[in-house]
Amino acid sequence: MDHVKNKTPIAKRLAARQAGILNNNEIPLPGVTGVAIPGPVTGSAPAKVAVPRSSIITKEKSYQPRSAKDNSIQVSLDNQKNLHERNTALEKEVLQLKSNLKEKESAISSCNKLIQDKNLEYIQLIEAERQLHLETKDKLRETERLAQERILLYHDCTRSYEKSIQELKHEHEVTVAAFTERNGSEIYSRDEKIRKLKQQISDIHQGKSWERQKQLEELRKELNTLTEEANNLKRRLKTEQVPKMECKNCKSLTLRLEEKNSQLLLKDRTIEELQSLCKRFGKQLTQQDKLLSMSVERDMASELNKV
Repeated sequence: MDHVKNKTPIAKRLAARQAGILNNNEIPLPGVTGVAIPGPVTGSAPAKVAVPRSSIITKEKSYQPRSAKDNSIQVSLDNQKNLHERNTALEKEVLQLKSNLKEKESAISSCNKLIQDKNLEYIQLIEAERQLHLETKDKLRETERLAQERILLYHDCTRSYEKSIQELKHEHEVTVAAFTERNGSEIYSRDEKIRKLKQQISDIHQGKSWERQKQLEELRKELNTLTEEANNLKRRLKTEQVPKMECKNCKSLTLRLEEKNSQLLLKDRTIEELQSLCKRFGKQLTQQDKLLSMSVERDMASELNKV
């Protein structure tokens, strides 16, 4: 842009330089250093001044040497040569400046074209962005409308569901109350049956344990009887035993005593086995009582759930 601004001043300066060369005016030139040689002054003739006649005659009669004239002519020729060379250099410089100016004008025109292209591209992008913004705005409005419709539909459905839930709760409460009132007697009768069943089971267990206790008492009595018989036989054996003599009765008594002892041992083992068996039966009965109570509770819970 600076080249565009300085385009006219450069032309003006070039014209001014040519006029300055002819008018002997000093004009600064870029790229040229030194002091310009003044050329011959051209213009209007100097004004005539009245000169005394005596002085004119004196000048005509005065002697002018030839060497001074030759020197002045030589100086003027040198000045003209220098001016010609300087004029040639300035013309070359003007041509170079014109070439540079054309290049800069070409660069400026290309820059202007690039700026125009970029402006057109940016205008198109802005228009596309504006169109996209309008489309997005329309979509946003449509989305807000749909969201509002969905919210209204959600509120309607919520109110409908709440009303249905309240009606179902009321129906359920009425049904439960009627069912409870109708099945109260059945629940009482079932509880009574369960209580009687528990009592029967308890009586059965007590009866079994009483029978086992009775059997144990009989076995103990029999064991005591056998023990007394064995003791009596031992005493009789001691009293009837004769030192260093043997008889048939002694042998028979000894055999009987050994037999009774073996019977006592067998009875002891039987009693021990019965006692261990009774303990096992007691544990089994305890476990059965627990299982029975658990099954009764489970049956009661299932009956209550059914109710």
